Amino acid sequence: MQYLSLLQKRTSQDSFLNQLAACTDAHVLTVLLESIGPEIATPEYLFQFIESRDLSVRRACLRNLVTRRLNQEQKDRLKTLWRKGDEIVDELIEKIMTPEIAAMKVDKLTKRLDSITLSEVEFSEEDIPDVVGILEDHAKNNDPDKVGVSIVLMDKKNTSRVTLKLRGTSLRKALDMVAEKAGLSVDVEEDRVVLRKSKDGKR
Repeated sequence: MQYLSLLQKRTSQDSFLNQLAACTDAHVLTVLLESIGPEIATPEYLFQFIESRDLSVRRACLRNLVTRRLNQEQKDRLKTLWRKGDEIVDELIEKIMTPEIAAMKVDKLTKRLDSITLSEVEFSEEDIPDVVGILEDHAKNNDPDKVGVSIVLMDKKNTSRVTLKLRGTSLRKALDMVAEKAGLSVDVEEDRVVLRKSKDGKR
């Protein structure tokens, strides 16, 4: 293969990159894009292959980029490829952007908590585990997307009983109100809401 030969002979960087850019053989591109180092090709150079119609080429670029340190602008460009239907691409992008992806998921779930409005819910001396279960049921029933929210009670020893009347309240506010009465904190994670024992221990 002429491109592999060029790389082995350590031809000039410009000559190699120019010929690589003109290469139409997806297999050759896949091999080379996974192997060329930062001394030959910058992340910006690799980005020109990211939108390739050939999935193997796209994956090869991402496998190479996993080993690089990307700036925020480059990471933002990668977000456009995330959740496009290819599991391997998604996994590679998550490796590259783990903190950013986590923040996106938390933000999405937080917005869902705000978008779900509980029409009318009333608790009268309800045990906290029962309250959590009821809130989960109402969340799914009132979620415009019918997805609901996973709510996990981590403080298994909590014996609080909750008396509370909610009407036209967002799920986010409802959780805050319940947590305050039960001495819990509300933590929104990537795919769930976790109720933990409050650090100050107040109830």
